[in-house]
Amino acid sequence: MSAIWHVTHYKPHRASKTEDKGVVMKFVVCLSREGFGEFSTNDLTLGRLYEIFAPPDSHGMLRIIDDSGEDYLYPASFFESVEIQMPAANRLHALLAA
Repeated sequence: MSAIWHVTHYKPHRASKTEDKGVVMKFVVCLSREGFGEFSTNDLTLGRLYEIFAPPDSHGMLRIIDDSGEDYLYPASFFESVEIQMPAANRLHALLAA
């Protein structure tokens, strides 16, 4: 999986297509929940977009706000990065934060 970052917590060293005035939003789509226990079936929705809050940690875990409304770590292997144009990314960020 490629490196992924979030809006204000992390700024990449090189520009990306979704960069605007130093702010980068990265999103992932959930494609798996296998092997993580029953609670993940209630907290992650297959096919749903989630905003990333930090690059993967040293254990390959991503911090996202899941369907419970709380931020938790999940295996990066559950997700695939999604590139979204900046206007749509801003709107999506606002929707997910609500």
